[in-house]
Amino acid sequence: MRPLIFGASSSPRLAMMEWISQDLRQHVDLTVGRLHAIALFRLADTRYAWYVRAHHICIDGYSGMLWAHRVADVYTAFVNGDNPSPSPFASLCALLSEEESYRSSEQVRRDRASWIAEMEGAPDAATLASRKAAPSVRCIRVQIELSPKTEAHLRQLAQESGVEISSLLFAFVAVYLARMEGMGEVVVGLPVTGRLTDWSGEQLWRAYIQLTEAEEAFRLYKSDLVMRPVWHQKERRVQAHILVCFLAYVLWKTLSLWCQRAQPGWASRVCWRPTSAPRQRRNTGPPSR
Repeated sequence: MRPLIFGASSSPRLAMMEWISQDLRQHVDLTVGRLHAIALFRLADTRYAWYVRAHHICIDGYSGMLWAHRVADVYTAFVNGDNPSPSPFASLCALLSEEESYRSSEQVRRDRASWIAEMEGAPDAATLASRKAAPSVRCIRVQIELSPKTEAHLRQLAQESGVEISSLLFAFVAVYLARMEGMGEVVVGLPVTGRLTDWSGEQLWRAYIQLTEAEEAFRLYKSDLVMRPVWHQKERRVQAHILVCFLAYVLWKTLSLWCQRAQPGWASRVCWRPTSAPRQRRNTGPPSR
């Protein structure tokens, strides 16, 4: 890790962003060199920034989040004078061993034959580009802010379709590409999880469902349960707000179990719609201590 001190600069944050911009322009060769870079910026005496750049082949969004949480846990333990908890991650040797076992198994041949049959006759991946070009080292990002009305419509459509909003947006992109290309069917490429383990198919499916349920929990807080972030200044109020959110989610999951027992395929949302939406109440009394 490279320690970089920008505290003496007239604009430490601007200097840091310029350094990051230059670093991101570097071309990464998968055959030589390092696939990641880490830097620690000192912007002031008590202000630091941690920078991590990694190729997607070794770290994706989900694993990056797990890693960042682990670093935070270790850092917090050291600050408090405690020993860090044991690492929850498996070794790289175990991952390579699983990969080697898969590549030498009959399963890899079945998978290959299945995907060749699936993609036979499929058109080339849809693109709006008129020509092919070398990969760019620059990232072009455009951000727009959706109106609350548009966001509500998107979430309602995803809810009625029974999919995550991310899947809905992917579908929109595919429809847009099909319309622009004048095609009835398009092929798009998306990075997906490809790690294999010695778990059974049922175990893998349960693990995947747990991830989707975790994402669904965050969405429920903001949509169905109308739990918006509230910025408290007192620890007791923070704890009370967390408790209310937790109890609401437990109630939702309990209702989901009841629905499944009453009628397989039912969801909590089906039973929730006839009821009145929860309302946020404003306390007009004196503030608690």
